This record gives sequence, C-alpha cells and structure tokens, in this order.
Amino acid sequence: MKVLLEGITMNATALSTRAAEMQPRENELDLVLVGGVVLLFLSAAGIFIYFKKYKEENAA
Repeated sequence: MKVLLEGITMNATALSTRAAEMQPRENELDLVLVGGVVLLFLSAAGIFIYFKKYKEENAA
C-alpha cells in the first residue's frame, strides 16, 4: 500500500492555513444562547404566575 505523503502534506498545509485565517465569531449570538434565554424568561414567568395564583387561593 503506497501512501502519497506529498498530497497529505499539501492538504494539511491548506487546512492549517484556512484555520489560521478564519476569524473568531465571539460576538455572534447562537441559537443555543437565544433558546436558553427564552427558556429562562418562560420559566420565570411561569413561576411568577404560579405563585400569584397560589397566593390568591390562600388569601381567600
């Protein structure tokens, strides 16, 4: 089995060059973060509504 080391070296060099040129995307919001924030707000709203109803039932 013959391995073409020259081709592997060229592919590795091209890949590392592209990876070095890519800019980080630190300032972009991803869907996981947005989904987590939405879930957090929905949970907080649900807890608020639950305790409001619970307080009204116990006050009567």
